[in-house]
Amino acid sequence: DVRDKTKLSLERLKMVEAENSSFDLEKEQQRQLYEKCHEIASQHVQTLTEGS
Repeated sequence: DVRDKTKLSLERLKMVEAENSSFDLEKEQQRQLYEKCHEIASQHVQTLTEGS
């Protein structure tokens, strides 16, 4: 039945959208972590180069 297939498709779409939203959140968290690590590493390099 077309209605059943449409309902199934909509349910799958909602699941995929929720998963995509979760991936977006994870991606943003990874980006923030990378930026923090980069900032710390840059500070260490600057400290090391100032000392020489």
